[in-house]
Amino acid sequence: MLVKMLVGISGPFYTLDPGDEFHFPDDEASRLVEAGFAVTVAVAPTIETATVDTSGTEKRRGRPRKQDNVVSADGDSTGE
Repeated sequence: MLVKMLVGISGPFYTLDPGDEFHFPDDEASRLVEAGFAVTVAVAPTIETATVDTSGTEKRRGRPRKQDNVVSADGDSTGE
């Protein structure tokens, strides 16, 4: 449970000043609140958002271009 400290406390793994917020196990947080050492903090739900990178995508509009005939009808394919 997330609580906001009203007084300073320290333990083997933390040192908290008044105004610090810290996650305690529910039973320990309840004892701190009942003793007047802390108040519970309402946690707002987080909303995840995603961004999509579309810079590498190609958009084509309209009909595809008609390719010109690249083979010449002239000549007899002798290379001269």
